[in-house]
Amino acid sequence: MTKKTAAINDLSGMGRCSLVADISVLSAMGISVNPVPTAVLTAQTEYEGYYSRDCNADLPHYLSHWSSLHARFDGILTGYLADSSQTSFVREFLKQFKTGETTLLVDPVMGDDGFTYANFSPDLLRDMKALAEQADILTPNITELCLLTGTDPGKFLSSSDPMLPEQIGNLARSLLNKTGKTILVTGLSGAFCGLLSSGLSEERSIKSENRIRIVSTDNTDSKINDLPAADANIDLKTDDSPAAGSNTDFKFNDSPAAGSSPKIGNLLVNSSRETLYLFPHEKGHFSGTGDLFAAVVLGGRLSGWSWDRTVQTAGSFLSAGVHASVKAGTSFLDGIDYEKYLPMLTQDRFRLREAAEV
Repeated sequence: MTKKTAAINDLSGMGRCSLVADISVLSAMGISVNPVPTAVLTAQTEYEGYYSRDCNADLPHYLSHWSSLHARFDGILTGYLADSSQTSFVREFLKQFKTGETTLLVDPVMGDDGFTYANFSPDLLRDMKALAEQADILTPNITELCLLTGTDPGKFLSSSDPMLPEQIGNLARSLLNKTGKTILVTGLSGAFCGLLSSGLSEERSIKSENRIRIVSTDNTDSKINDLPAADANIDLKTDDSPAAGSNTDFKFNDSPAAGSSPKIGNLLVNSSRETLYLFPHEKGHFSGTGDLFAAVVLGGRLSGWSWDRTVQTAGSFLSAGVHASVKAGTSFLDGIDYEKYLPMLTQDRFRLREAAEV
């Protein structure tokens, strides 16, 4: 039976983000999407002169009608909430539709790059913290991680402390202690990955109290950046834990060499592992990448993928789209050119179909 998800997010007419990203990615992964728009925008909020209307008056109808239809969901994804009042709707939605078999992914959209978005308020932060405690998967960026842990994001991101990587790990672990589920800190670049690439030695890391396993995927010069994934050969791990008998939780896979390309990372922290996944990083901040990442993560887990496979697929998918967008000169506001790389998310389905036809 086809897996079903409810995607609670905004609908932006331009910018290739939010529900547009959720629907296209999850559908490509063979998962049915039931969208719940929290707001309707002519374009995502970085466009000048955009128009936005919240859907507060419409949301209760989703609860009443879907309840009458006895709707059930294997996954629920929450993204942009227009204001704190919508967290009340989400709480009621979860009461009605989240079961012990439902995977809840919360993308706590509140800010980025040390600044908060226009929707932010102390009430939204309070309610987002409560929502985070219900999540099975939480995908904050560094700014949102700071907000959720009571840390000043501006001061934190302006720090030149060489222990910054360890501090980010500590924040993620403190959030893990409150939720007990999986934290995926997204879009780690700049100081964090720079320190890892240039000076964090394996010897020092092994001696560290909190060890982070590092997986580096370098697709910069691969044909993955120029061809649909059906023609690419990507080696994705399927093991969710380090090898049995391993004497350390920290290892470099293709460890960054001096002079190598810049990296962007996603840090996964849960009760059984801490892994930093590194991918090629190109200059610029494209709209919608966080939405695409979250959708692939939820789709991967609903498909039974391991954490390694899930995060590596999500990161490789985004890297290919970003590289193509930079090459084509696509506007940052318009999001990444990801559409032709959707086959990366469906390779197994193509192979299974071909096997069945033989």
